[in-house]
Amino acid sequence: MRILGIRNSYWFLIFLILYSGNGISFFNRNIYPIATFLLLGICVYRAYLYKISLKGFLLFLIGWGVYCIINFLAFRAFHPLFLVLFPTIVLSSYVLLNSHRNLRSICAMYEKIIFYLAIISLVFYFWQTIDISSLISLFSLFDLNSGESYNAVVYTIHHKAVDGYLSQNSGFCWEPGPFSCSVGLALIIRLLRKRFTMDLKIVLFVVTIVTTISTTGYLTLLLIFGWL
Repeated sequence: MRILGIRNSYWFLIFLILYSGNGISFFNRNIYPIATFLLLGICVYRAYLYKISLKGFLLFLIGWGVYCIINFLAFRAFHPLFLVLFPTIVLSSYVLLNSHRNLRSICAMYEKIIFYLAIISLVFYFWQTIDISSLISLFSLFDLNSGESYNAVVYTIHHKAVDGYLSQNSGFCWEPGPFSCSVGLALIIRLLRKRFTMDLKIVLFVVTIVTTISTTGYLTLLLIFGWL
């Protein structure tokens, strides 16, 4: 049962990572709001499955409700998706933490998932840099992005690269900046777990952030090195 729970947590975390990356159009809250309600349904099911008490989340929900009322009175505008979106994201984190009850193991799972996604991104990034036309031809067969970018679940060819601008590594995200933040978090977790000793994974995370060629990524590295 414990092993089954760990596997379920892996799949749930993978879903949350891809959802937050926003590279797949179906997961884009502005294009397909149904993805948010799908996530909400999964969270409710996991809360029932693992008998998770939602008292802590309900306290947050009260505060969120007060904020939304103040926001409505101040701007005279009501956005139902805005009302649901942020609580759903908070609920997903709350359910994940309480269903596994071990923050270290969740961090280890996150690092492992991002490690494999980083390797995949580097393979596609170098392919994109060498011959982007052949990669576009491949991705166009099963493109999951409704915009000018191309997405194949684990990698996105950003529309700037498609238009002939600078080639950047967007990974599974909709653009390089968010991807560098995801890898940066995995880098911090790895540094803490290895007690700040250098290893191959740390080097790979750093190289991956460098290939994003994004201001956000480079600022992330500067902050991490400054912290060290």
